[in-house]
Amino acid sequence: MVNDTVNTGGTSFLHRLREETGASLEEIVRAQTAARAIFHAAEVWDGVEALDNTVEAPVQTRIRLHSRRLCERGTRWLLNNRPQPLQLAETVEFFGERVEQVWSQLPKLLRGADLDWYQQIYDELTGAGVPAELATRVAGFSSAFPALDIVSVADRTGKDPMDVAEVYYDLADRLHITQLMDRIIELPRADRWQSMARASIREDLYAAHAALTADILAAGNGTSTPNSASPPGRRRTRRSWAGPARPWTRSRARRPSTSPTCRWRCAPCAPC
Repeated sequence: MVNDTVNTGGTSFLHRLREETGASLEEIVRAQTAARAIFHAAEVWDGVEALDNTVEAPVQTRIRLHSRRLCERGTRWLLNNRPQPLQLAETVEFFGERVEQVWSQLPKLLRGADLDWYQQIYDELTGAGVPAELATRVAGFSSAFPALDIVSVADRTGKDPMDVAEVYYDLADRLHITQLMDRIIELPRADRWQSMARASIREDLYAAHAALTADILAAGNGTSTPNSASPPGRRRTRRSWAGPARPWTRSRARRPSTSPTCRWRCAPCAPC
């Protein structure tokens, strides 16, 4: 388990998570193992490995880095929101199927900028030769992480996870939470303290989003739909991205590339 944690999380992963969360090494390894199982990271990595000499190496690297970031965020969430130490089998059983249910329906659940982002990554991956099934999964990485909150809210409120997901993603569009997340991603992280502050603000936003979702569900009558609350005749508009596309990361900040051969200028190259 320790070897798998270092191989998939990176050499500094355990040290960083221990400093950021105060959790023990055993708790971190357990949480990361559960996160990898919940998000089916091994299947993604196997799929990427099968593309050797078929897809360009930079594309494979991007997928691996984004998969690692998803698992790292999932690890933090499990450490901060579940009793420790985790019971691995129970945790994976509770979240695994429900998260997968939400993940499989993302194209129908996402709205506005989130849907545009999902489609942009999918088109780019398929255009690079990545099979449609793998591209669909990778395109949902950014939006699949909140499925942990969605499943947790569903458990607390007694609602179906798909009903919670519909409200959650619709709320993200209506309140421009995605744009606020973009601003958080653009915050500087020149040192460890800035990185920890940025991560804390991001996690606070996710927590507030989940709490708002739970409040809305509690105020509903069980038959309302997200669109039923819109005033008659009011049309919802989709937001568009300003400036050139920045594939693979939600940040639109124009920072110099850290590598002379890297054209992506994106966040996952560094710990998030």
